[in-house]
Amino acid sequence: MLNFVVPLWATNGIEDDSVNLLQTTIQKHKSPVPTGKKECVAKGDPHIKLWSQAHEEGAQLGLYGTYADYWLVKTDALKVMARVGGVAEFDMGVIKGVAVTGPLMENKVLIVPTINDGDVTFGGKPIEFPWTSPGGNVTIKYGWGNNWNAYGSKKKMRKRDNTFLINMGDKAEIEINQDVFQHFQIVADEDIVADDKGLCKNECEDWFKCQNPICDLSKSLFTTQHPDCGEEIIRVKCNKLRHKLATEDCEALYKEDPPDAAVIQNCIEDCCNDRDQCPDRGTGDGQETCLIFGDPHIKGFDARQTDLHTFSPTGTHWLVKSDYVNVQASYASRSAENVKAEMEGVAITGAIVSDADSNGKHSVVYFCPRDEEGCGVKIDDKVVMSCKKAKRCSSEEKFYDDPNGHFNITFGPGDDIPALLRETRPVPRRKNVHTITFKEGATIHVHEGQGQSIVMAINSRLLHGVSGECGNMNANPNDDHHPSFDERNTHCVKKSEIFIPHGVECVQTVRKKKSCTKKKQLKPFRRQCMEHFGMKGKLKKFSKSARMLIEDCQEDCCLGGTCPDGKGDDSDEDY
Repeated sequence: MLNFVVPLWATNGIEDDSVNLLQTTIQKHKSPVPTGKKECVAKGDPHIKLWSQAHEEGAQLGLYGTYADYWLVKTDALKVMARVGGVAEFDMGVIKGVAVTGPLMENKVLIVPTINDGDVTFGGKPIEFPWTSPGGNVTIKYGWGNNWNAYGSKKKMRKRDNTFLINMGDKAEIEINQDVFQHFQIVADEDIVADDKGLCKNECEDWFKCQNPICDLSKSLFTTQHPDCGEEIIRVKCNKLRHKLATEDCEALYKEDPPDAAVIQNCIEDCCNDRDQCPDRGTGDGQETCLIFGDPHIKGFDARQTDLHTFSPTGTHWLVKSDYVNVQASYASRSAENVKAEMEGVAITGAIVSDADSNGKHSVVYFCPRDEEGCGVKIDDKVVMSCKKAKRCSSEEKFYDDPNGHFNITFGPGDDIPALLRETRPVPRRKNVHTITFKEGATIHVHEGQGQSIVMAINSRLLHGVSGECGNMNANPNDDHHPSFDERNTHCVKKSEIFIPHGVECVQTVRKKKSCTKKKQLKPFRRQCMEHFGMKGKLKKFSKSARMLIEDCQEDCCLGGTCPDGKGDDSDEDY
C-alpha cells in the first residue's frame, strides 16, 4: 500500500473547537477551502455538505428515502454517482460505491467499489495504484488521507490509511475513504459546479422529495445491478414520544443560531434512529429511582433510603404523575381491623406506553394483584400474560413484546426490593417478578407477594412535572413527605382520572391507634424487630437508615401488620 502526497488544501490541519453536535454538525475549521473552489462532503449514513454551505458548517443534510444510485454531482464537466445501500453492522443507509465520469475523467467511467467488493475500474478495466489515465489528465493514489467520517468532530481530523486520492489536474480533486462503506469529499472549481443538478447542489425546500433515486441500470454509471435498489433505507420507526423529545432537543440545540429547517430535520431523524445520536445524551437523562413496598414503605426519587412510611386511605393512589409516564396503584387492606394499606394492582399509561388514540388516550398496562385469577398482566383489559408462578409457566408465558415496539415484559426471578435498600450481599432473589422495559428509557419491576411491590427506574426527561408518592424530583427529599397517616388523602386519584382497572376513589381518613404512639407499647415490638435484623445496643446509636428500618418494623407490628415472628409467608418480607 503506497502513501501519497495530499494536496495543500487538505493537509493544513482541520481543527474543531466547537461542541460535537453528533452527525448534524456546526464546526469552526481553521482551514477553509481555497478561493475559487467549492466543496461537497458525503459521510456517514449519509450526511451531505452542499456546495453552497461554508466549510465550517459541516455535513448537515441527511439522505433518507430508498436504497438506490444517486447523483452527487451532475454537471457538464463532471458527474459523480453514489450507490447508497445497507450494511449488516449498521441500521442505516451508507455509500457503497462511487462512480465518476465526464470530460474531466476523459469521458471514461471510474468505479470505486467498497473493500472486498471488486476491483477499481476505469473504462471497465481494473487498475492498480499509483495510476495515471491514458490521456494523463487523471492520477489516482491510494494510502493516507483525511478521515471524512470525522468531519465535524471536536477533535482534529485524523488520517486514515485506506483513502483514494483522485486528482483531475487543477480542476477537481476527490477523496474517498474505503471500508465496508465510504466517506467522500470533492473540491472543484466554482465554474465547473455552477450548473450542478446533483445532491451536492440540491437546495429543494423539501429535501426528502427531491432525491431522484435511480434503479434503472441503463441510467446508472454502475455496471452491476444494485442488489437492494428500491428498498426503504432502514430507519427505526420514531414513535410520537421520541419524535417530540427529539424535536425539543434539536430545536434547542440551534436556538441561538437558527439554521436551515433541513438541519433540524436531520438532527431529529438521527435522534429517532439512535438514542446515542440525541443532543441531550449524557446531559440530564439520568435514571431516577423510586421503590414502594409493604404497607407501603417508600423511597422517593429524591431520597437515598426509605424515608416515607404511610398508612394511607384505601383506594386509588398516584405513584407517578408526569407528562409522559403515569403510574397508579390500588391500596387495599386485608381486613377492616388492619390499617395496613398494601398495593393490590398497579397500572401504567402515558406516551411511554403507546401513541395516543383519536381521543388522546394511551394504552394501559395493568399488573394484576395475586388474588385475580387467570391474570398476570392485562393491556387494555386483554390478558397478555397469565403467568403467576414460574414453575407453572411455559416459555411463551414469560415474555410479551409490544407489537408497536414501545416495550416488552418478562416474568421470572428478580432482586428482592427491600433488600436493595439494605445493601445486603448477596441481594436475595424473588421468583415472581414482572419486568417491563420501555424503549424510551424506563424499567419497572412489579413483585407479586402478599400485596405488590414496585421499583421504578425512569429517565428524568420523561418525568416533566412529576408528582405522586414518588415525589416531585426536585433534589429535595424534605418536601416529598405527607403524614404517615394520610388524613388529607394526599395523592389520591380523582374519580375522573382513574385509569387502573377496578380502581375506586379513596375512602375516609385512616385513623392511627393512639397506643402505637407510646414507647411502652412499641417496646416489645422493637425487641422483636432488632433481633430479626441482628441489631444489638441502643437504637439511637444506629445510623438513620437503620433506625428508620426498626421504627417502621415496630409500627407495622403494633398496627396489625405482619411482625417478623408472625405468620406471614416468605413472599411477605416487607421490611
